[in-house]
Amino acid sequence: MNFQVEPSSSRDAWPDATTGSRLRRRQSWHYRPRMSSTRRPAFWGGVGHIRYTVVVFVLLASLDNAAAALYPALLRVMAQDIGTDVGSLGWVTASTILVSALTAVAWGYLGDRGNRKNLLFWGTIVWSAGLVLTTTADSLLGVLGWPIVTGTGLGSIAPFGFSVISD
Repeated sequence: MNFQVEPSSSRDAWPDATTGSRLRRRQSWHYRPRMSSTRRPAFWGGVGHIRYTVVVFVLLASLDNAAAALYPALLRVMAQDIGTDVGSLGWVTASTILVSALTAVAWGYLGDRGNRKNLLFWGTIVWSAGLVLTTTADSLLGVLGWPIVTGTGLGSIAPFGFSVISD
């Protein structure tokens, strides 16, 4: 059986080495990309949507920096509350920054393989939960442990923030 398709114009064809006939170069059913079954709202990708996205991520970046600066400003108050010295709470800031830096690599890897918006959402939830739970800590272990949870969520902001804007 010989299924050859004649070209619609000469630019779509080239001579076949075996039969000498002209074959169609592109068949539309081979190269047509599949359309997504999800429909997006009318504002999607417009100027308003882009402005909204930029404002949200500027706010997230501002809160990210505020969360990093939160612990050094409150060390004296936290030390008085749990009855320890300020020097022993230096690990609070160090652990938050260290865990945030280490988990940013893991969040970035997951973001390359999955849905960045969902991962950013869950990272923000973990970050917020860590901040709220830090306020309930009444021992040195809690004051050192909950900032690690905060740093884990905080690590998702850097890799996803700019990539979601550029997507």
